[in-house]
Amino acid sequence: QWGYACCHQFHRNAYCLGEAGKSAANEAMLAMQNRVHEEEAAKAREKIAEEAEKRKKEREAEQAPEAKEKRLKNALKDEKKRAKQIVDSDDRKRKYNSMAASSLEVTDEQMEAYYMSKRRDDDPMANMKDAV
Repeated sequence: QWGYACCHQFHRNAYCLGEAGKSAANEAMLAMQNRVHEEEAAKAREKIAEEAEKRKKEREAEQAPEAKEKRLKNALKDEKKRAKQIVDSDDRKRKYNSMAASSLEVTDEQMEAYYMSKRRDDDPMANMKDAV
């Protein structure tokens, strides 16, 4: 492979930089290695934080079933309000970006309330009463 032996330049139309070129190349290599190590450390910190959040949610679910039921009741109430608002609203008066839901965060309780209030026509046991 062609290149300058003094500064290890291998690029086309390169010129010899001497010792300054060697030191600059070494510094660039070290900076790149440090950046890679920092990115790996950041990924590891994110993974640890996600696992901690998951464990926190699991502990919360185990510790407070009454609180979860209360939050679920509130979510069901909010879901009924939302459904009534959709029925009562007039599409001609809605804002241009009102259907964009990217800014809205949905909680687990809200999802569960939505699924509980959703009508399931294909469920064969929907009209049966509890046989307990």
